[in-house]
Amino acid sequence: MSATLRDVALEAGVSIRTVSRVVNNRAEIAQSTRQRVLTAINKLDYRPNSLARSLVSGKTRSIAVVIPQITDPFYPEFVQGVESVARVAEYHVFLSNTDDDPVQEYRALEALAGKQVEGVILCGTRLSHEQLVRANALHNLVVVTDRPPREIPSIHVQEEEGLTAITTHLLQLGHRAIAHIARPQYNRSSRQVGYQRALESAGVPVEQWLVESISVADIENGRCAATALLTHTPQLTA
Repeated sequence: MSATLRDVALEAGVSIRTVSRVVNNRAEIAQSTRQRVLTAINKLDYRPNSLARSLVSGKTRSIAVVIPQITDPFYPEFVQGVESVARVAEYHVFLSNTDDDPVQEYRALEALAGKQVEGVILCGTRLSHEQLVRANALHNLVVVTDRPPREIPSIHVQEEEGLTAITTHLLQLGHRAIAHIARPQYNRSSRQVGYQRALESAGVPVEQWLVESISVADIENGRCAATALLTHTPQLTA
């Protein structure tokens, strides 16, 4: 049976209130008393009840990251970065994968509300503006997107500028038949604008047959789309 606050108090010869203060790292405890309590905690292998502590403090020391596709090579490194920072702050990170489904995305946000996480980082969202506003009422929401809503803290991914830079680089290398593979959803428009801007600036015609659509942004779908383009457009160079 797990040790309780009462067990630690009896072992250390102090009150339960004193043990609670030591566990919560309160400053008003004498060093000798603190050491007796810590010794008792180690001896009894006491583990604080995180749920009970969160009910008292109003904090769960946890956040969540909601991602659209766990197979997307961008997100593992992103989540690793979030966890590294959270670990320093002694926060736990929950991860939810939605398979790029807006219904699952909203359900995940509702489920996380029940876990009382202190904040949610929502990546690549497909929710509408109204849904994002409702979700923000449930959480302290931070949205990572290329179309940040004004009412919600967000990190703006510069899709348009990125595609302009990439396409310009390929043009400078001498390529002219440059394909663009993207998902048929909100972020395609900004990426395609950047792609087209670079071509037009270089005086290269924008050919719609060089733009390929994929349903899910993963390696396999990208490979299939690239194979189809190379098969049907032998003049393609990039």
